[in-house]
Order: sequence, then structure tokens, then C-alpha cells
Amino acid sequence: MSAPVGKSLQGLDLRKRYEINIIAVKELVPERFLMVPGADFVVKDSDILVILGKTADIEKIKELK
Repeated sequence: MSAPVGKSLQGLDLRKRYEINIIAVKELVPERFLMVPGADFVVKDSDILVILGKTADIEKIKELK
């Protein structure tokens, strides 16, 4: 899987592919904290994704860059 920047959460399909959920996003530009982002949210390179999942599943996505 390629880097998530510029893709929507729906397009990334993280729940199905990695069994993880994005529960929040800390946006730096503009500066805000978004709880439970919608499927149409597009990931920016400055975003910090807050995820929920099993440790083994989270380890799998650490390799995505």
C-alpha cells in the first residue's frame, strides 16, 4: 500500500485491510482536533492520526510511509 497522504479514509479502507479504526485526527493545518472523522476526510502530510486496534495490527501499518 502506498502512503496515505492525499487519500480519503474511505479510499484507504484501513478497517478492512488492517482491522484498525481512525478515531481522531490532530490537524496542524488548520490547527484543530477532529473526533471520529468521516470517510471523506483526506489525509494531509501534517496530520496525526489517532488509531485504535490490536497491537499486532498497528505494527503492520507502521511500515506504511
